[in-house]
Amino acid sequence: MGYDVRQLEQQPAVRPEVANPMLVQPVQYNILEAAPPELVYELKESFKDARIITREQIDSYADQLVAVASNLAERPIDLMIVPYRGGLTPSLHLQVMNKFKYPHFPLGFSRGSQERNRQSIEDELVWNLERFREREKLLIGIIDTAIRGDSSLKLADILNSAKRHFYKQQWRIVFHLLHSDEKYPTPPLVKGIANFNAERLWFEVELHKVASLLVEDWDEGIGLRAAWQNGICYYRTTTDGQVISKLPDGSVAVLHSNNLPVLIHSFIAHSVTDSMLTNPALSLKPNN
Repeated sequence: MGYDVRQLEQQPAVRPEVANPMLVQPVQYNILEAAPPELVYELKESFKDARIITREQIDSYADQLVAVASNLAERPIDLMIVPYRGGLTPSLHLQVMNKFKYPHFPLGFSRGSQERNRQSIEDELVWNLERFREREKLLIGIIDTAIRGDSSLKLADILNSAKRHFYKQQWRIVFHLLHSDEKYPTPPLVKGIANFNAERLWFEVELHKVASLLVEDWDEGIGLRAAWQNGICYYRTTTDGQVISKLPDGSVAVLHSNNLPVLIHSFIAHSVTDSMLTNPALSLKPNN
């Protein structure tokens, strides 16, 4: 049986339990060059491939991840869809914080808003959802990032189409979208997702504003590069890279790591833990 969302909403409030995401081992990196904070953009000029990440950006990102994890703890989902590549970084932290309580499946969605990729994406969705066919209801979560919301709008369209293969089931699909106001105050296209509501199919959109999307379209920061061959997308790992960040002594430095995504995950994990410890609404559990 799936979850009856109406019953969930009527349950008394409880403190959601989330797990500590801290990494067990420290991440190794080398300092290539350091400078006073006022020279950060000179560093950037010398190391053009390095992206500047500030503590404010990381803390904002972490706070919103904690908010999503709390939502998922209060309102458990049956599965999580993770569109690649935007959903990968936040999904890894959410899985740990929610103690791997729900199955998740990655969905190859690079250039997903292009119509020519529609059928292969729908086929992948149907194949992954087949194992849940016997359930009467499904509460499906989606974690992703959004700028305009093109990909989210297209994914809602494709899910609406895929639903015909599971006509008797009731689906409630909740998009959790991290977004920043660097280009738009809110992703302008996500309002159109509600247009795909249909019989036994409901969409919800939860927007989570962050100061920066951190690794958006940054191959080395995400750890994956999308490569296309004969119209098929292949994801290749790419982990060696550089980031510009502040050191404990207040200076800024270019940090090089052979596993840059893990270094960035460690930044986020520290801030997530701080956010949890200062949030009285959460019950913090160790990640055993």
